Amino acid sequence: MIDVMSASKDELIDYARNELGMNPRAGTPIDSLREAIAKEQGIELPKKARADAPPKADSKKMVMINIHPVAGKTGRQDVFVSVNDKDYLIKRGVNVRVPPEVVEVLNHAVEDAYEYDEVAKDMVRRETLSYPFTIVPD
Repeated sequence: MIDVMSASKDELIDYARNELGMNPRAGTPIDSLREAIAKEQGIELPKKARADAPPKADSKKMVMINIHPVAGKTGRQDVFVSVNDKDYLIKRGVNVRVPPEVVEVLNHAVEDAYEYDEVAKDMVRRETLSYPFTIVPD
């Protein structure tokens, strides 16, 4: 199920097509999409809810990130992140706004890397980010 009030128009269209089997037109107003999806889900929208309404005071601050392209077969592919049944497909090399919980998931996605330590004369393990990224200041 999707949160129809906080989802973007593209997310609503994708959800309607892929999850509900609907075929909304690209020019459909976002309010109409919200109403159709809510009706299909059997939920009632708040009466004063509008697409151009200001965000709620308790809404989360979005974070701008940029996931770096890296070497290897998958180093240029988009990065899939799922948090609490909400899915994100994040394009690499592009500044994208995401909720803070997506940043948290990316910070915990780590891999082991091994390198030779000249002093210890042995291989040393270190953790590296699976999807290196930068938080871009607003």
